[in-house]
Amino acid sequence: MASTISFEEFAAVSPCRDAVDRRKLLFVYRALEDLAAERRAQVTDLSVLEFACGAGAVTLPLARTGARVRAVDTDRRSLDALSNAASRAGFDNLSVTASDAVAFRGGERFDLVIASGVIERAADPDALLANVVHHLRPDGVVIVAAANGYGPRQLSSYLSPRSLARRWSRQRDGGDDAAGSTVASRVRTRHFTPGSLVTLFHRNGLDVQRFMNSDFLFTISKTLRSNPAIGSLDTELADLVPRWMASGWYVALRRGGPAGSGVPAMTTGKRVPFPAAQSLHGAP
Repeated sequence: MASTISFEEFAAVSPCRDAVDRRKLLFVYRALEDLAAERRAQVTDLSVLEFACGAGAVTLPLARTGARVRAVDTDRRSLDALSNAASRAGFDNLSVTASDAVAFRGGERFDLVIASGVIERAADPDALLANVVHHLRPDGVVIVAAANGYGPRQLSSYLSPRSLARRWSRQRDGGDDAAGSTVASRVRTRHFTPGSLVTLFHRNGLDVQRFMNSDFLFTISKTLRSNPAIGSLDTELADLVPRWMASGWYVALRRGGPAGSGVPAMTTGKRVPFPAAQSLHGAP
């Protein structure tokens, strides 16, 4: 069965540790736990592909479980930082690849594929998801983290002086959000609602298994976000507000029926319960 590693052990190796980051880690942790339990396998038997891994906020905890992890990003500096951190931690089950998420060809399929903060920045979200599905085992799981393009955090960002100046510059130069930039550096080119996100998933043959709000309001301010008490309150409020009011979402998906066969009932307005986890099959 699954190996015994507590959530605290899982999260401890992540360089990002505020309440919202821990919430994402918990979502990933539970998906890995459920997948191992379903397969009646050890977590070390599973393979994970992470697009837009950055410096390893999620990647390093995944490697800590012993699963085989492939991390992909366009930013070589982030990959160097991740490789160095993995080397210091003694993780020999992690490999990195410098590539765009759409252009990546891994030559194999994975049990878990993660795309965090990528879809809203992709010039072609359908092409991105097609490549995600291409690298997914038939019985595998996809995790997507996406920002609410119309939520409180995005509204604040959109109206910030820096954002206004950037948009004015693009308008002046006749530029494009995606031209000549990487996922790590460009602003969001797509704004999703919960409904449009689910439609995108279903169009690419993916059905929603879990849909969870990431946070609510207080991440607008980095100062507020750094306060543990306020951060915890923020994530607790996220469980109470409707999806359209959340600042973002975490979604677990699996291969579904053909496009047009109907959206699963759990993708409607009702929120899906998501109980806390304590260990990877090491505690109830």
